[in-house]
Amino acid sequence: QKPLGIILEEVVKVENDNDESSGSGISSGGGCFVADVIKEGNAYQGGVRIGDILVAVQNMDVSQSSLEDVMERIGNAPRVVNLRFLRGDDVPGERE
Repeated sequence: QKPLGIILEEVVKVENDNDESSGSGISSGGGCFVADVIKEGNAYQGGVRIGDILVAVQNMDVSQSSLEDVMERIGNAPRVVNLRFLRGDDVPGERE
């Protein structure tokens, strides 16, 4: 186990589509974000905060990966895990 001191959740996209034949309009696989950070943990001390978006694990893009895929990549990483985050305010296309 690699205690990272963070809890990740999968981004859920809600499509605003009035066409009822296309399904619910809810999809996953849009990456993962930090739902919680343990303040005594290494991630918090390294600057990770709630709302940060995980974009890479071991320099491999996970910005569109499911939580399951992300956890598999983290689990397969060596003892030191390289994670790259974007702060929620810095995510392209998120501002209106």
